[in-house]
Amino acid sequence: MRVEILSDQPVSPNYLHHNRSVACAYPSSTTLTNRGVACVYRQGTSKHSPDGVLLMQTSPDGGACWSEPQVVFDGRHLNPAKTVESGGICSTRNGTLLATFGVVEGLAAGVYVFSEQGMALRRETCVTRSEDGGASWAGTRCLDVTAFRNAGITAKPFVVSNTQICVPVEVQTDRGPMGTALTFSQDDGRSFESLAVCAADPTGRLNLCDARFTTLRNGHILMLLWTFLQENEKTIEVHQSVSSDGGRTWPTPQPTAISGQIAAPLWLSSGVLIVASNYRHTPEGIRLWMSFDEGRRWDSEPPIQMWDLRKSCVLGTPAPAKGFAAKDENVWEALDRFTFGTPDLLELEDGSILLTYYGTIDGITHVRACRFRLL
Repeated sequence: MRVEILSDQPVSPNYLHHNRSVACAYPSSTTLTNRGVACVYRQGTSKHSPDGVLLMQTSPDGGACWSEPQVVFDGRHLNPAKTVESGGICSTRNGTLLATFGVVEGLAAGVYVFSEQGMALRRETCVTRSEDGGASWAGTRCLDVTAFRNAGITAKPFVVSNTQICVPVEVQTDRGPMGTALTFSQDDGRSFESLAVCAADPTGRLNLCDARFTTLRNGHILMLLWTFLQENEKTIEVHQSVSSDGGRTWPTPQPTAISGQIAAPLWLSSGVLIVASNYRHTPEGIRLWMSFDEGRRWDSEPPIQMWDLRKSCVLGTPAPAKGFAAKDENVWEALDRFTFGTPDLLELEDGSILLTYYGTIDGITHVRACRFRLL
């Protein structure tokens, strides 16, 4: 299968304004009831700076034109100040926008948020709603994550059914590694159930985190997980699990043929299942994987190289289908050095696909949107 690139352009205005004083990263996107698109992302002086805020931009035409940024949450004026780490967004069945995001309190300048000092700070996992397309947001509320250590938002919420919304939360398990938990809302995001773990390694060997989800044709929910070893933080194959009961129960995640870190799946109306995943081996970039049997096999065709780090552009050409060797890299330290990532996928009204992600060109880290078709 081939890919036709229709457009690839910046979303956040810092790139067009040649503004190196801010970094925009960690986008999350959703389609709107008016056929538009909304994208939220973090903006700060750097990707992990103490002045992080959550912004949103909308597009009425599938990512060709974007509104000026609107503030979803800004905690810089609070006492203590609250720094946004990352966020997610979905549109509910009745058109409400539901945004989730994690904040850290009292992060000081020069303190890396994932250092020992940074991880000791108080964190909150937050939810806010907008019933007017993002023009205004209801008061922020915190999810009850007291049963877990170091909980945070790394994935966007998603609609399970007409009456149910699911919010993924990354949590640290009792054995030490990170796992994934879920909470559900039955009232359009006004209240939430207790968190329940859906992916955690009982042996304490694997981190199963940065979960991404899509609903398949039969209503089952596919979850893909960035998986790395606890002992040395080496990334291994993406793991997956499928829930047949609306996300309430999940089999033990199993390895796939997908080589990458964050892996965002999307089931298309054509019946093809695609995944956009960060690939941090040569040639580094964001790769597109495809499955024609709803995720049972991922290696029937070579992946497509989308964003390419060396050329700082989207290619849409086949990537080398090489084996995957775990990278000798400390994950938590490496996060600050990454210059691209967090891909997200949407199917648009005309059947084209929108890939949102962040990249760095000319030293400016910004959010981008690539519209493409499968041929």
